Amino acid sequence: MGSENDLELSSDLPRPILDAESVIVMVSASGITTADYRNLMTAGPPPLYQMRLVLPVPIVVGIEYAGTIVEVGSNVKGFAVGDQVYGCKGIDGHGTFAEYVAIHPTKHVIHQRPDSVPVNVAALHAHGLSLTDKPGQKSVLVLAADSDIGVWAVKISKRLGAVVTVVVGTHRRKFAESVGADHVYESANLVAGKFDILFDAKGEDEQGSHWALSQRVLKAFGLYTFSEVLSGENVVTKKLKRTFASTITYSPATFLFDVARASTQIAEWLADGSITGIPVTIISFEDAKEVHLKRAAGEIAGKSVLLL
Repeated sequence: MGSENDLELSSDLPRPILDAESVIVMVSASGITTADYRNLMTAGPPPLYQMRLVLPVPIVVGIEYAGTIVEVGSNVKGFAVGDQVYGCKGIDGHGTFAEYVAIHPTKHVIHQRPDSVPVNVAALHAHGLSLTDKPGQKSVLVLAADSDIGVWAVKISKRLGAVVTVVVGTHRRKFAESVGADHVYESANLVAGKFDILFDAKGEDEQGSHWALSQRVLKAFGLYTFSEVLSGENVVTKKLKRTFASTITYSPATFLFDVARASTQIAEWLADGSITGIPVTIISFEDAKEVHLKRAAGEIAGKSVLLL
């Protein structure tokens, strides 16, 4: 399997071929995500890829993009050459860390980029948080609020009227306050039975510590949701076990979430200024490997955007 240590620059990638259902985007910026790291770790040889067990090698990582349409397929409606766009390509091994990428509007997320949204902010696709129709006047707790997904969880929850508490290390307190959190705590100081929703932005809870925390701090019939499907034990099996063992609702964000609808709503909020993009670290293509290593080690808060 792959590793972030296997990342390398290439100057001879073929330009993607246009088909009737796609557009070709010249990429200006691409957000670095945890999904890119996961792609690296699940790349493998052709026999395994053909069985859909891994991604092909070599792969081009990257799922988030912002750029300019340079070609439009004959069956594509609503987009034209020269349009400034942004969105999320998804995970297929032919990613957005490249000069050009093929986007299928019926399969991938693509939006017109308003002039008011800078290209580096547009590259921050919001990962389609299920929170777009959940918080309201509720109390929301966000774990790992210094991550890119965690910051989005804070901002979207605040936009929807929730009171947001975050759990981060003491060295990230000022950062958490700067992105809009109402309260910043360490987990040991959280009040039992206070929260309606717990959003776990880290999404890796193999030992069950985050789930155990939810039992203590969520109200009865509260919602525990996380940003990634767990590795290891099958997530459906784990969901069934935890559902029958507790009054807490246990759901991955992907089970609750309509990507197209949520990303459209977030795009509207960005355009009207009612929500802002998250803190960004701009990096060059040459620094991509180093930043991947630092993100994997938890050394970078907020979001990193690769400028091409």
